[in-house]
Amino acid sequence: MRIFFICVSFCLFSIFPCFACEEISSYSEQRIAEFMKSRVEFSSCKSNMESMKLLDEFKRQTDQELPLHAIDIEQEKLIFDSFYVMERHHYMYDFEDKRPFLCDAMKSQMEKNEGYLSTLKGRENANKWLYVLTGDVTSCYMTFSLSATLRYGFHVKDLYEKALKLDSSLSYALTNLGQWMFYAPKIFGGGKKKALKCFSRAVESSKNDGEQFFSDMYMSQFYFDRKEMEKSKEFLEKASALNRKSSYLELIKMLNENGWSLFYYNRHRAGIDADIKNSNFKEPVDEDD
Repeated sequence: MRIFFICVSFCLFSIFPCFACEEISSYSEQRIAEFMKSRVEFSSCKSNMESMKLLDEFKRQTDQELPLHAIDIEQEKLIFDSFYVMERHHYMYDFEDKRPFLCDAMKSQMEKNEGYLSTLKGRENANKWLYVLTGDVTSCYMTFSLSATLRYGFHVKDLYEKALKLDSSLSYALTNLGQWMFYAPKIFGGGKKKALKCFSRAVESSKNDGEQFFSDMYMSQFYFDRKEMEKSKEFLEKASALNRKSSYLELIKMLNENGWSLFYYNRHRAGIDADIKNSNFKEPVDEDD
């Protein structure tokens, strides 16, 4: 009877290999925390090429070790590949000839992630990180395509909310949902008040210096956009205390000195980059919520 039970259990496991898809290995959990911290270190490099070199080394080591520890190798690899494609975007976007490559890379990663999620068919949840990162790569892909924005805009919000249903204190998801709320009009479920709530929760929920750095940074820029300069300065100083050499902070300080918030910059990046290149700084025009 015991042998029969073991055989039946083995057969069922073979048919349904992942009953708890939301679970990933302790190795991946630890490596994700290390990556969040490393993101701040990457931004401290002297050049974008140096940043990508460190990122590639992190990827090489993870790719080598992951098969030895993974519970769900396909999902865990998708999570890390999504992190890499997003991080490389930050350092390659300034090279105009690389932007078509970035667009294709985002679309490809989005499709791979969605392909995995479609295999679940409602039987179980994916891991929280896969939901939020699929939202990230989709959101980034949308910046290259107006049709993609119209098609996937609400889907991105849904992905962030699925991640938060699994972990309501996931700071990374809260900062991303906060950005979605910031840009989305109230009539579509967004708005600045909802954004503030998300950013505040992200600050309170940060579990490591990497998450704290970015949540403080976004909170600072939210207050800068509202012209609450003392609060903005307070949170920017908190972020700066975690890494004063970060190129993210250098960019934000330069933007703020010229009257732009990071949120305004993200929406008008092409024009502002041209102004910066030509040393022709202009005061931004206030926008309604």
